[in-house]
Amino acid sequence: MKELLGLLTFCIVVFAAKSQTEVDAVRLSQRNLNGSARFVGLGGAMLATGGDLSTLSYNPAGLGILTKTDLSGSLAIDVFGSETSHYGNSVYDSDAKFSIDHIGIGGPSNVNTKGKWGGVNFGIAYTKQKSFNRTIDLEGVNTESTLLDAFYSLLNTNSGNYDFSNPPNAYPYSVDLAWNTLLVDTFNNQYYTQINTRETNQRKRISQSGSLNELNIGGAINYDHKVYLGASVNLQSLEYFENNILIETVSENDTLTTLEDYSFEESLEITGSGVNLRVGAIFRVSDYLRLATSIQTPTLFNLTDQFDAIMVANYASATFEALPPSPLYFEYRFVGPWRLGFGGTALFGKSGHFAVDYEYIDNSIGSFGQKNQYPWNTQGVNNLIGNNLRASHNVRSGIEYRFGNIMVRGGFNWAQNPYKNNLTIKNGFRSTSFGGGYKSEGWYLDFVIQNTVFETFDYYLYNPSLANVQPTSISNRDLSVMFTFGIRY
Repeated sequence: MKELLGLLTFCIVVFAAKSQTEVDAVRLSQRNLNGSARFVGLGGAMLATGGDLSTLSYNPAGLGILTKTDLSGSLAIDVFGSETSHYGNSVYDSDAKFSIDHIGIGGPSNVNTKGKWGGVNFGIAYTKQKSFNRTIDLEGVNTESTLLDAFYSLLNTNSGNYDFSNPPNAYPYSVDLAWNTLLVDTFNNQYYTQINTRETNQRKRISQSGSLNELNIGGAINYDHKVYLGASVNLQSLEYFENNILIETVSENDTLTTLEDYSFEESLEITGSGVNLRVGAIFRVSDYLRLATSIQTPTLFNLTDQFDAIMVANYASATFEALPPSPLYFEYRFVGPWRLGFGGTALFGKSGHFAVDYEYIDNSIGSFGQKNQYPWNTQGVNNLIGNNLRASHNVRSGIEYRFGNIMVRGGFNWAQNPYKNNLTIKNGFRSTSFGGGYKSEGWYLDFVIQNTVFETFDYYLYNPSLANVQPTSISNRDLSVMFTFGIRY
């Protein structure tokens, strides 16, 4: 599974054998802020507040706060925006998607308890943990190099001569495709490329889709309505699709070649499932203060990758196309990090509340494992995770105030970049949200507007140690509008 395709790849050779990187570990471990409109409107700060089915994804003890059965669902319209700058040329792209972010039902049961132990609540909920939908376009005139220069550098292990110990077919998903379309060739046993003038227009489109979803099955119990304990089994499903196409157009000033342009297209599909366990507690210190804690075990994933590529070269009098012998397919395992959370909620009587949550995730301990005849060195990949990732800290806060049956909310969520190298890869983000709702006897309706801004990061079309190339600056910003309708009985 290789992320030279992906947005956050950097200095990963696109023509090397495909294998996991720390980028893949982050994709499987990091989640966005999703759930009910109330949960998102409060910035996700509900560890100690509870009373919402979305808390099954963070602290199942919050299920115990419900005094009636809650049946709810959330619909969202998401706009995913990206802006790039490649050799001074800026391009903006956006996609709008409609999604179901949350469905659940839960509340009190008929299970009998003794003494001060209160009733047992049960719940089941589906929550979209993360959306991968995004399209990124970049374009600019590169006066320094082309992808073919990087291919040439890989082959140049014998002073530019053909090296039988390092032939093009050693790179079946990249360099060999250029060889079979004559983009890289030999003359008098010396390698050369079809592009001679360094004024190449480069265009690339990165198209991503899919999501990481979670099904929560949990229960909670309370002691004298002062201590709430909860646990949930969480089943995760992953679908990730990526298609990237790079087109390099030869300068009109390059009169030494008949090549007009060529395209290099790569596709990646990742599917899998995982399971983890989450436990939590809420302590009602007083009528005005609640404290909470939760812990989630590592998610155990079973995953499957399929990777393919194609190269098409358009010459003045002919077109050549090359594909690998077969798609690259393999199965493997991944064990994610532990997640630990603490939270507090200050209540203003029945008028509202203010809450702050903190979450700790040690990304450096995630690990890949072999399955069947897995071809890669998992220990080397796990060393990359330990060396390049760090523990990250997430802070969520939210406030809610009631005016009779009408509620207004605001929230803020900050997720720290999990990479140690802040100069290149960045994956931190911050989101602000504003929403409200109306609650009547037996039903309620909530809405929220959420704005998420990701840290700007640098993206390399190919490894700059093989060919001089300036990084492309990428800035992502998302906007979501969500509505939740619920019935309580």
